[in-house]
Amino acid sequence: QDENRFEKENYAFFTRVHDAFIAIANREPHRVALVDARRPSDVVHPEVVRAVRQRLLGADQGIGQNPRLNQETIKEL
Repeated sequence: QDENRFEKENYAFFTRVHDAFIAIANREPHRVALVDARRPSDVVHPEVVRAVRQRLLGADQGIGQNPRLNQETIKEL
């Protein structure tokens, strides 16, 4: 496969992909987080970590949603 195939796509393609991801995020906020990565990494990183914790560990419900995560994995997050 051509490793540069995405770079060859036009603006309309990327607009469709972006719009599709936004639609998924709006439809499934429990699964998909929107993070504005144009900001400095020291601002973005904690937001990403918080989103991952909420979705993988069920921070909103107080219980983990993924039973395969063990305590060591949780500490790393």
